[in-house]
Amino acid sequence: MLIGEADVLHAVADAVRQLQRLGIGYDDLFSPMTDEAMDAALRRLTIRASGHALGTGTLELVTPPLYGRYLLLWSTDVDADRRRFALRHGMGHVAAGHVTAPRFLTADGDWMSADERVADLFALADLVPFHQVAALRRGGSWRAVRAEVAALVRMHTHAWPAERVDDRTVMRVTLYRELAL
Repeated sequence: MLIGEADVLHAVADAVRQLQRLGIGYDDLFSPMTDEAMDAALRRLTIRASGHALGTGTLELVTPPLYGRYLLLWSTDVDADRRRFALRHGMGHVAAGHVTAPRFLTADGDWMSADERVADLFALADLVPFHQVAALRRGGSWRAVRAEVAALVRMHTHAWPAERVDDRTVMRVTLYRELAL
């Protein structure tokens, strides 16, 4: 395990549980959240989300509160799966308390930083919910579970290097195994 991996897992668990305490059905039996439920969750967190032609290099940008609302811009230049990931990633930065300066989700950059790992894993907690990981486990070994989760990570992300996919896959499975999320 990388140094800080336990801290990343606990930060994600804290952010997910914070949303659940607010009555937001994040990483629950009805996950992944529908687009309508996601819109309601963003409003509840005082996040104003808006789609724009940002290209495929920058998929999302979130700013600190402006007049009491966070601003989350997401790229309309990617498919629906990647937009859903970008929205959850930005919401993860807000829920985890990272947003003190504008944050970008880009294809490059320091994707191994703790903040990026937390936001990525937060997004995957809803898109690959605990009940899906549990169902995969009932059907096979942990190796088979990781292979299926990796395929789902690739489906929801854009141009990630294999190392990032592998890291987030292992982290998603570990979040389930160690913290039941």
